[in-house]
Amino acid sequence: MDNIIETIFGKEIEETKKEDFRVDTLKKANWCATMADSAFKKILEAEQMKEEAMARIDEWFEDYTKEYKGTIDKMEELLDPWVWDEIKEKKSKSIKLLNGTAGFRSTPESIKIKDDKAIVEEAKMYGIPVQTKEYVNKTDIEKHIKETGQILDNACIVPGSEKFYLKMKEE
Repeated sequence: MDNIIETIFGKEIEETKKEDFRVDTLKKANWCATMADSAFKKILEAEQMKEEAMARIDEWFEDYTKEYKGTIDKMEELLDPWVWDEIKEKKSKSIKLLNGTAGFRSTPESIKIKDDKAIVEEAKMYGIPVQTKEYVNKTDIEKHIKETGQILDNACIVPGSEKFYLKMKEE
C-alpha cells in the first residue's frame, strides 16, 4: 500500500519534506487524507498485534506459573493444620517460619445476596435504601438485620472465619 501511495503521490511526498509545504490543491488534500488514513490503519494493525502478543504472553504466564501455583496451594494445604495446632497452643495468630510467616486472619461476617432482583424489591418493602443502579448496599442490609433481627429472604449471613495465609519474606 505504501508503495502505491508513493507512486501516485510521489511529488507530494517530496514536497511535504519542505518546511513551506501547504495544502493548496485537492490532490494535496487527498494525499494528506490518504497518508493520515494509512497511518491510522497502521496504528490499528499495531494495536491488533499488541493484543495478540499480550494474549500470548498471558497464556504463557498462566502455563508457566500453573505448576508453581499448584505447589503453593499444596504447601499451604500441608501447613494449615500444623500452623493451626501451633498457634492454638501459643494463643497467637501467626508463626514465623524460615522464609516468612504463616497464620490465620479473621474475616468479617458478610452478606451474600441470593437473588439480586428479588433483594431490591424486598429492600424497598423494608425501607432499606436502594441505589439507582437497582442494587442494595450490603451495609444497609446488615444494619437492617442488626436493628430488627430480621434476615431478608434473599440474603443470608455468611459467618466470619479464620483464613489461612502464608507471607513470604521479600528479599
